[in-house]
Amino acid sequence: MSGADNVVWLGTPAFPEAARAALADTRLRANLRRPPAPSRRRPPAACPGKRRTLRHLDHRLLRLEEKNDFYEKVRARGQTPDNERLLRQQVRRLKKLRAADAAELAQPKADVEALVGALHQATMKNSYLRRQLSDCGATVRTLPKQAPLGR
Repeated sequence: MSGADNVVWLGTPAFPEAARAALADTRLRANLRRPPAPSRRRPPAACPGKRRTLRHLDHRLLRLEEKNDFYEKVRARGQTPDNERLLRQQVRRLKKLRAADAAELAQPKADVEALVGALHQATMKNSYLRRQLSDCGATVRTLPKQAPLGR
């Protein structure tokens, strides 16, 4: 049975037998011990746990299969495994954070739109006042410049 799609292939051996057969394949084990020549991987000496992992690979694969069986039994009882529940909680928390970030990013956009609207209104009012002054024939005097505060 494959873990992701829960399909049982007829005529295939059970996992322990298939694992023993794969581990007995000397060519496969040799390929796992050393990468092919043109590989860019780290040399085997740089992977200190590799030999130990290969030596206990059958036990690790059996433990993984036992874990999968346990989680299937938990789901069959109608319950949710703890690791799945914790992952779902984390996904919910991350979705909330993402929504908060989206709201935070939307605020400057709304502020810019309000600022553009206010600038447009001020420009229109300024042109209206200038037109009104020019129609009356009044002279426009500029105010004297004041020194900035704090100097």
